[in-house]
Amino acid sequence: MSKAHANKIVLLNLPFWFVAMLLHPLIQSLPTGSGSPPKILEFLIPVIFVMLAGGSTYLLRAAIRKRMDERSSAVLSSSLTFPNLRLSSSALLDVGVYAVSFTSFVLGEPVRIESMMTPAPTGVDAQAACILGYDGGELALVSTAVTTNTPWEATILGTNGKIRLHASAWHPTKMTVSISGQPDDLQEFDAHETGFYYEVEEVGNCLRAGKLESDILPLDESLGIMRTLDRIRAPWGLKYPSEA
Repeated sequence: MSKAHANKIVLLNLPFWFVAMLLHPLIQSLPTGSGSPPKILEFLIPVIFVMLAGGSTYLLRAAIRKRMDERSSAVLSSSLTFPNLRLSSSALLDVGVYAVSFTSFVLGEPVRIESMMTPAPTGVDAQAACILGYDGGELALVSTAVTTNTPWEATILGTNGKIRLHASAWHPTKMTVSISGQPDDLQEFDAHETGFYYEVEEVGNCLRAGKLESDILPLDESLGIMRTLDRIRAPWGLKYPSEA
């Protein structure tokens, strides 16, 4: 909390504290026939103190809540400016590449693409969705975002069943296999805490074997994924400085 905000909270509560300090002396100075404060005040003083404390607490909570709302708005604003045109940073290129890579692994390179996106204030895509079509009639639905809480899952749908990779789909620890007429089969397996581990491991394996490319992800497939990413954003008219 900033010093200015702390001072504001103190100023908001000063009137309540001031009244609370003066309340008892004022009541004691009230003239009565018996020379002492009325008995009813013995009951009212705690009640009034509680009311003053409640009002002070309400203002304190309101001030803190307002500050939290301001901070939340600032976080949202920063997330909206996170996509960076100069750094080729966007929903599609930052996180969507994982979904597109997954579709490439399962179905290959698409032959037709339909897509749309919502732009961030910086001009790049804050969220995007696309449909990828393949020679065999298969379709892949891909959604990606940096300003939306997405499920981080992937599902393969077939004629008689489906396979669901639980979050996080890029290095899952759970997979559910569902076949029509049979109970779901939940499979669990160990995975490294970061998916990058497997990329580094495969690079090391290739280097030790003297390979110039991976059999798991050949160079041609990497180029195909990049072509797909370029084709997805082509209708948006989005160009990065490096492409100018």
